[in-house]
Amino acid sequence: MLCAKEFGRDLLREDPFSTLKSNEHVFDIALYGAGPLVYVRDGIDVMKAIVDEAGMPEKFYTERLPRVRAKIDRAREKERAAEARAEAVLAKKNAPPL
Repeated sequence: MLCAKEFGRDLLREDPFSTLKSNEHVFDIALYGAGPLVYVRDGIDVMKAIVDEAGMPEKFYTERLPRVRAKIDRAREKERAAEARAEAVLAKKNAPPL
């Protein structure tokens, strides 16, 4: 996460639009595939790689970032629920017969 964030910071000094594109890639990783899974199972927060420092366009702070954070929170909740269901099924499957 640290390397990705530093890369984004370097881009921000040169071209804020490139940093926006980099952040969008991080959003995609955090939202789809293994992003929610590694957060739920291992506590790895891909969103720590987001560059949200001064220098980004105002709409990034006021519109895009809050909207994406809400979507990612929902994806993580869905993953938590799926993990809980899977654990319940395994516990039931491994329980001794009555």
